[in-house]
Amino acid sequence: MPQIEISLEQIYQLVDQLPLEQAEELHSYMAQKLFSPGQPETTKGENQIRETMTEYQVKPEQIKTYIFPVVIEYDAEDNVYLADCPALQGCYTDGETYEEALDNIKDAVRLHIEARLSIGDPVPLPEFVQVAV
Repeated sequence: MPQIEISLEQIYQLVDQLPLEQAEELHSYMAQKLFSPGQPETTKGENQIRETMTEYQVKPEQIKTYIFPVVIEYDAEDNVYLADCPALQGCYTDGETYEEALDNIKDAVRLHIEARLSIGDPVPLPEFVQVAV
């Protein structure tokens, strides 16, 4: 059997693309079978994850990857890093460190996209222009 290279985050992305009833069932199954209380999710068995994906016929190629530019700036007045994804209206967050702001904006972008997809709205694709000054 070939090895499947997939992260837990990617599994969640796949699950979220399933019809609501199947997604809820799979989330429940994963919570019962894969995640032991008090242990970080990253320590769970890869074999169990592969079995779960096979059982629910979830394929890694079903994952759609989006790339969006983000802007992270330090606000000295509030002593915080502000993070914004200009391509997604209203998608912004902050963090006490640059790394935290970066992690938070990744979550904000993912949630923004999931929300748009759940109501049938298209995900805007960023446009880039080149100018000379």
